Amino acid sequence: MAIVENGNQETEFWEGVRVAADSRYRAEQAAKMRRTIGWALGLSIAGLCLALAAHRRYRDTVHLLGLGDEKQNG
Repeated sequence: MAIVENGNQETEFWEGVRVAADSRYRAEQAAKMRRTIGWALGLSIAGLCLALAAHRRYRDTVHLLGLGDEKQNG
C-alpha cells in the first residue's frame, strides 16, 4: 500500500517534508545563536570583572604608595 494515493497527495506530502526539514534547520540555527549569545555575554561579564579587579588593584597600589596625594593637594 502506498503512502499517497494520487499526485496531489504526493505533492502535499513532499511539501510537508520540506516544511518539517526547514523548521528543524531553523531550530538548530536558533539553538546555535543562543549558545553564541551566552558565550558572548559570559565573556563580556568576565572581562568587566577583570577590569574591575585591575582597577581596584591599581587604586590600592596608588593609595598604598602615596602617589595620589600630590594630585589632590596640588
